Amino acid sequence: MSQLALDHVAFGVLDAAAAAQSFERLGFTATGLSRCAWDAGTGPASAAAASVVFPGQYVDLVENTDPRWIRHVESAPLYAAGAAPSGIVLGGRSREDLRRDDASYRITRTLPGARPGEMHYEFLAARGLGLPVSFVHDSEREAMRTDAWTRHANTAMGIRRLHVRVPSMDAVTAELDVDPLGIRLTEEPDDDYLRDVCALLTGRHTALLSIEFDVESLPEARGCLEREGVAFRAAPARLRVAPRECPGVGVELVAASRATPEVRPERR
Repeated sequence: MSQLALDHVAFGVLDAAAAAQSFERLGFTATGLSRCAWDAGTGPASAAAASVVFPGQYVDLVENTDPRWIRHVESAPLYAAGAAPSGIVLGGRSREDLRRDDASYRITRTLPGARPGEMHYEFLAARGLGLPVSFVHDSEREAMRTDAWTRHANTAMGIRRLHVRVPSMDAVTAELDVDPLGIRLTEEPDDDYLRDVCALLTGRHTALLSIEFDVESLPEARGCLEREGVAFRAAPARLRVAPRECPGVGVELVAASRATPEVRPERR
């Protein structure tokens, strides 16, 4: 699994267009609405989706009309109404890197403006890892990477790191090495911002607490937040959006550096 990398972070949302606007308010650029269709063994299904795209990864905002999915989003014990962080999706260099014994299904996505406009994915579930992780093989990896969609007013360049709370570090299997994937695990955060995010959650379930985005210019990122009247906290080399203003997950804008940060699970 050494070739695995973060492909995207998936959100279930009640309204994909509104969710995209919530990211745009923070200075991100979102794609138009796409249509996704698949059959996971229970019959044909479809969903609308919008994405926030970077050269290396993206954030997917998926509006599924299946009643079971809507109940999942509405009942999720989250601090932002109508948005449920639902998965971390990993990709690799080849389909063989991702082959597992778990069930798989194919998704076709149609997005005007993408090149090509029809994309094909194979999703593979990852059961037993103790994390909301799945694997994907993407046949058209560069389709959404148009200049217009990868250019963000806040100068965001990509996802730097994910912070994930788990009920117990001991319960997370060592089968997946999260360190080089930019995923930091914690049981009880010792960081004030992440503690404030946790305060808006209920229960001891696994939860995506925060996404750190690398930005090229911190002043420009700050200007985007100020123009939109978004409350944030300034810390050295980073801006942290107030948790109640975030679109379903904590958002941190971090001044990019050439050095790759060391990411290690936090054990308590």
